[in-house]
Amino acid sequence: MAYSFEYPKNIAYIQKNQRDTAWFDVVYPTYNARIYFSYKQINNNFQEIAEDSRNFVYKHAFKADAIIENPYEDSDKNVYGMLYEIKGNTASSVQFLVTDSTQHFLRGALYFNNHPNKDSLAPVISYISEDIRHMIETLRWE
Repeated sequence: MAYSFEYPKNIAYIQKNQRDTAWFDVVYPTYNARIYFSYKQINNNFQEIAEDSRNFVYKHAFKADAIIENPYEDSDKNVYGMLYEIKGNTASSVQFLVTDSTQHFLRGALYFNNHPNKDSLAPVISYISEDIRHMIETLRWE
């Protein structure tokens, strides 16, 4: 892989995609949740990849009560990103992207394998959101 990050190995595991090595999931079996990850190599197409990622987030806007954008920057590690909090009864409540803007682009989206219910899922979403923040903060490009 072109990157590494820390994730909570005590409650989650990585499941690789057999068909596409650029795709994998961080699975939370106890919470019936997974973070779908996809990685793209940037080849003079950063704007296109970034816009596709943003459009994917905003496809949830019709069901969302709000979409909150939280920028992230760590210039020492060359990691820049955006964490999206999607409020309401949406299929995905947290999505994010991280990039170095020249070679690497990694995006993720949190989904639950059940019908969305913002009230009952709120504590779990909050918990996994903190894990996602930690994954972003510990990301290193190889």
